Amino acid sequence: MTSEGKIVIFTSNHLRHRYVARRLVDTFGDRVVEIFFEERTYVPREIGETPEDEEILAWHFDLRDEMEEKYFFDIAKEEINDIPQTTCAYGDLSSDVVLKRLQEINPDTIAVFGTSVIKDNIIEAFSEKIINLHLGLSPYYRGSGTNFWALYNDEPEYVGATVHFLDKGIDTGEIIHHARPDIEEDDNQHSIGCKTIIAGTDKLIKAVGEKLNGTIQSHEQWKEGIRPFCYRKHFTPEIVREFKKKLENGLIKNYVAREKSVANSFKLIS
Repeated sequence: MTSEGKIVIFTSNHLRHRYVARRLVDTFGDRVVEIFFEERTYVPREIGETPEDEEILAWHFDLRDEMEEKYFFDIAKEEINDIPQTTCAYGDLSSDVVLKRLQEINPDTIAVFGTSVIKDNIIEAFSEKIINLHLGLSPYYRGSGTNFWALYNDEPEYVGATVHFLDKGIDTGEIIHHARPDIEEDDNQHSIGCKTIIAGTDKLIKAVGEKLNGTIQSHEQWKEGIRPFCYRKHFTPEIVREFKKKLENGLIKNYVAREKSVANSFKLIS
């Protein structure tokens, strides 16, 4: 890897996002020239309308917080010093102010994880320079909460992450790498999710390094095996209740028992 190449990070402000930013900074040092943190406004634990809704959503999201503390806190807690950092309101990563700042920096790579949709003005200005970490295996699962839906659909083999070039579609850019977690019997949806983020971060780091040293390769997404698009509006308390029952009925244990029979049954980019 060359010592040249400026990197900008676009991410959000939860623990998992700060973990990814910290890993990138630890790997690339002062080549990371600015970090943009986007404030999150969507609070899914508040979508319930009854005490029963609140209870099931608390079960789901309290477990998420517990797992993220376990997997990410030790790295994410480290302050990132000596690198300019900007906090943006939700949606403002595509503002003219940010675009002007990016044009001043002229980065070689923009690494993206967990933000709102990056709009065309940014994509057009930095074509083939924006690398996104999508939590889901594209093209099979695209949209919002894709790994939750892969589990809900009893397809844990489709849980993973995709590192891809950002284009004007949603999770449709050319694929650079896929990543999958090691799933064990005692896992839950959020330990699997955290393992996926760690594996995906490894591949994001690999892709950024390849971009800087000129060895990056990407692959057009294929049409086979695509599941229905995952929309945020489909995630409801009732869905979480159904999912919890599936977990209690051995969803993860049953998958581990059949894992070898479904391994390599569909296309992935290593």
